[in-house]
Amino acid sequence: MGDMMTMLIQPRHIKLELAGRAQNWVYAAYELSELRNAFGRVAHTIPAYRTMDTAQMIATIMEPALNALDHAIIAGDARKFAAAYALVTRACNACHAGQQHPMIVIKVPDRTMFPDQEFRKMP
Repeated sequence: MGDMMTMLIQPRHIKLELAGRAQNWVYAAYELSELRNAFGRVAHTIPAYRTMDTAQMIATIMEPALNALDHAIIAGDARKFAAAYALVTRACNACHAGQQHPMIVIKVPDRTMFPDQEFRKMP
């Protein structure tokens, strides 16, 4: 599970925020779709984690926050995006705590780990 989160979820979480910060709504929508797909791949690959149904856990904990983010992106509203992104980040941390991994704390990125990618909307 940890490897899948590091390979699939964390990079999408980061890129999504960088796109939203740049108000590149087309790219943010793409990354949100990719994040949802990544969660789907995790649930498909690991159907149960400990005693929890992975797909149900993701749907219960993450979907409301991801839906709020989707609405902010569609509206092109940077303030709503920041608030919804914070909800997604808190949902990640709630899931980690619920699965006895409270030491894994996700935060809003403070720099890019993708120096070769432009996140602002290009002409």
